[in-house]
Amino acid sequence: MAIEAARREALRLGGSVDANPLDVLLEAVREAWSNVAAYRLAVSTLDVTVSRDGAVAVPEHFDDKDSRDPALAHILVDLYNSERDRATRYAKLAIDAGVEERLVRVQESQAAEAWAAVTAGLEEAVLTEEQRAAFTRGFARQLRAGG
Repeated sequence: MAIEAARREALRLGGSVDANPLDVLLEAVREAWSNVAAYRLAVSTLDVTVSRDGAVAVPEHFDDKDSRDPALAHILVDLYNSERDRATRYAKLAIDAGVEERLVRVQESQAAEAWAAVTAGLEEAVLTEEQRAAFTRGFARQLRAGG
């Protein structure tokens, strides 16, 4: 049963899906940072020690001969560090690719569309100039207030 499920999943891997490269980068940043948060939570529950060089390690471990070895870095700490580095690399790629500027353009476009809809709605309402001016002032005040 598990083997069949793994086969079905493997068939989905490597498929083709249309995607905007900037959207892919942004999603990679978000996913990596979500993983960092999950690893940070997992690491915070570990019983660990911190060495003089700042490395976080399990207090001790035993090799296959039951001999005590010096503390080793915990796998979750390694995963946390790797994922944090990955998130940082993805963020740098996203900045270099102009993802933030694209998001601003999208938000500006959405705001323009929303204002066009409001304006059209006001036209249909057949307001007086005074009512329209009062609405515009109130609307602007609400936007500045953030609500």
